[in-house]
Amino acid sequence: MPVTLLALAISAFGIGTTEFIINGLLPELVADFDVSIPVAGLLLSGYAAGAVIGAPLIGAFNLADTLGSLLAGLTIEAGHGYAAPAWRRTGLSCASPRPTPPGPTR
Repeated sequence: MPVTLLALAISAFGIGTTEFIINGLLPELVADFDVSIPVAGLLLSGYAAGAVIGAPLIGAFNLADTLGSLLAGLTIEAGHGYAAPAWRRTGLSCASPRPTPPGPTR
């Protein structure tokens, strides 16, 4: 088996696994965001819809770009998404629909 095919298979497995991990975290989402199970399920549905709709759109809008520039741009954008909650000082969570009281981090 070519090394590139093996790398693609491993990364596809990793990405596919992360899509299902959030389902196992439903009780923690309910407790952390202080919402009902249907509301947390709607959050999961929104996440899935974003993945289903967003991935083909990213590919379609970037057909003319080189693979390296696309990878660099997506990596920078993911970094912004991971760092944004750390930059917020208002006590609001980026994903929470209601303000959370400021306090010590867990």
